[in-house]
Amino acid sequence: MTTSHQVQSLHYVNSYGALDRVPLPLDTSGAAINPKDLPLSTFLLSPEDCVALRKNYIFLVARILVNKLDFFAKLKKCVPCHLRHKYTDEMNVKSKIVSGWNECIGFSIYK
Repeated sequence: MTTSHQVQSLHYVNSYGALDRVPLPLDTSGAAINPKDLPLSTFLLSPEDCVALRKNYIFLVARILVNKLDFFAKLKKCVPCHLRHKYTDEMNVKSKIVSGWNECIGFSIYK
């Protein structure tokens, strides 16, 4: 390596942003709360959360079993592809991709 032929490290990163599909209103009207003043139960799972988490784990393990083990493949029709949740309908909408890179180079590959 000479001073006229330096090693160049060029990193092209695939970076983008997706506009929010799910509105999450942020309530800024209240006073800030010191986290030390919150009870520990605020951060721990409730019994209902534990039941929901267990159901999600059962679903995920079932999907792995039917996809990876031939013995369970015949049960594939019984296991749904996706978990339904509060925002399922919003998440089914195609994302609107935005990128600062597009403005730099003057065109978009997403049009």
